[in-house]
Amino acid sequence: MNILIAFDKFKHAMTAQEACTYAEEAILARHPDWNTLKAPLSDGGEGFCSLLTQKAQGQLLERTVLGPNLRARQACFGLVEGKNLEPELLRQLGLGIDNIIAIIDMASASGLEMLSQEERNPMHTTSFGTGQLLKEAAEAGADALLLGVGGSATNDLGLGALEALGLTIDYKTPHEHFLPAFWKDVEQLGKKELVSLPPIFIACDVTNPLLGEKGATATYGTQKGLREEDFNHIESHMKSAALRLCDLFGKSENLLKNPGSGAAGGIAFALQVAYNATLIPGFNLVSQWTRLEEKIKWADLIITGEGQFDLSSLEGKAPGSIIALVKKLQKPIELFVGCAENNAKAAINAPIHCITPKGMSTKTALKQGKENIKTAMYKRFM
Repeated sequence: MNILIAFDKFKHAMTAQEACTYAEEAILARHPDWNTLKAPLSDGGEGFCSLLTQKAQGQLLERTVLGPNLRARQACFGLVEGKNLEPELLRQLGLGIDNIIAIIDMASASGLEMLSQEERNPMHTTSFGTGQLLKEAAEAGADALLLGVGGSATNDLGLGALEALGLTIDYKTPHEHFLPAFWKDVEQLGKKELVSLPPIFIACDVTNPLLGEKGATATYGTQKGLREEDFNHIESHMKSAALRLCDLFGKSENLLKNPGSGAAGGIAFALQVAYNATLIPGFNLVSQWTRLEEKIKWADLIITGEGQFDLSSLEGKAPGSIIALVKKLQKPIELFVGCAENNAKAAINAPIHCITPKGMSTKTALKQGKENIKTAMYKRFM
C-alpha cells in the first residue's frame, strides 16, 4: 500500500510538516510494511519559504525586520539556484539555470499568527517588514523574488512595504511609520528613489479585487481583527490611496479591479503598480516545485486536511486544490481535519474524518493536535 500524506497546517496546533510526520508515524505503527511519502502543502502562507527552499536544496538567511505591530523580529528568506528547479518551472518564470531565486513568505514578516487575539486589528498593522525582506533578498544577490502572501495580518494597501522600499508619505502631523489608522492624516505620496528590485512573482490563489463586496477589506478584514465601525474608513481611504498610487506611477486605474489585487490587504496591488509584479497561481507553483502530481500518481491513497475545513478551503487554498487534482487523476482521497463545516462536507465527494473528539474544547484540541491526529490515524488504519 502506497500512502501519500499531504497536509496543510493546522493553525495554532501543527505545521504542515508536523501533521504529515505525526500521521506517518501512526500509519507505520499499524502497518510497518506500507510505503508512505510526505508532501506538506502550502498555498503561499506559513511554511512557503522553508518548504520551497528545502525542496530546492537552498539556503535560509535570517534578518531582523519590523513585524506587523512594528516590533522587531527575526524573519527568513531562502535563496535557491535555478539549476535545482524543473526546466518547465524555470521557463514559466522566464529564468535560467544560472539564476538565483529568493523565496519569501509574508507570513514570516507581517503574519497574523505572530499576533495575539488582542493585537489583531488591521488599522494598526503594517507590511513594512515584508518590504524589508524584499530589499534584503535583492541585496543578497537574487535575480528574482518569489513572494507568498498568505497569512498576512495587514490591510494597508502594501503602503508599509513600499515605505520600506523608499516611498515617502507626507502627513498633516508626523508619523514614523504608516498605519491605516493614519490614512486621514496623509497629505501626499511621494516617489522618492525606490529601491531597485529584480522581477517579483507573487504566489497567490485568491481572486479578490482590491475593493468592494469581494475585495480585500470585505473578505478578509474581519478575520484579521477589523472592527465593524472601521470598515467604511479603511475602504474609502484605501480607494483614495490606490488612485494616488496609480497616478504616481503612471498606471491604469483598472488595476484596482484585477483579480488578485486584493491579496494580502492590497500588497499585490501595490507591488503591481510600483514594480510590475506578476501574480502566479500559488498551488500550481508549489505542486510543480515539489513534483506533487508524480507523487499522487504513485499513491494508492492520498490523505490531506487542515485545521478548519470550510467553503474557503475550496476557493484556491491548498486542501481544495489537491482534492481537485486528485479527482482529476482519479485517485482516492480522504480528509482529516480539526473541524469541518457541513456545507463544505456536502461540496466534496470524499470521506472526511474529524480528528477532534466530540466534546473537546477548541483550546484543548489545539494543545493536543499531535495526539488527536495520531488517534484518528490509528482508528482509520486499524
